[in-house]
Amino acid sequence: MLPDADALTDIARNVWESTLGFAILETATNRAAFPAPHLWWAVDISGHWHGTVLLCVPEGTARHAAAVTFDRAPEQVTSTDTADIVAELTNMIGGNIKGQLGGTNKLSLPRVASAEEIARAEVAPKLWFNCPGGEFAMTVAAGSAR
Repeated sequence: MLPDADALTDIARNVWESTLGFAILETATNRAAFPAPHLWWAVDISGHWHGTVLLCVPEGTARHAAAVTFDRAPEQVTSTDTADIVAELTNMIGGNIKGQLGGTNKLSLPRVASAEEIARAEVAPKLWFNCPGGEFAMTVAAGSAR
């Protein structure tokens, strides 16, 4: 069974804090979408449970996270750096969710989310997080992975 919103929030908070060293300041659910541009990354979970974990991170938040991670000034961060950090955060959050599911499950490699997945995720319930450097959203969609 999929972890509830509180457990998902704890997973996101723990990954964000342990990876980037700063706290998620507050959370909210189901609010307006981010202004563009933003990065959407996904990991699929398959096995006993099937679904997709999607992380939506505005470019400014991704740039701040990459600057912290790679110990660079924000203006020195490349698009590859931002993609790397969002992919890693997506992978870590997905792995933690997989660990809380019953049965045997596999986690895919992180990937840029497809246009179809983004369209579904934009109308799905999301957990929103505020943190130093910006904000991000996460959604977990049960069902056939890709």
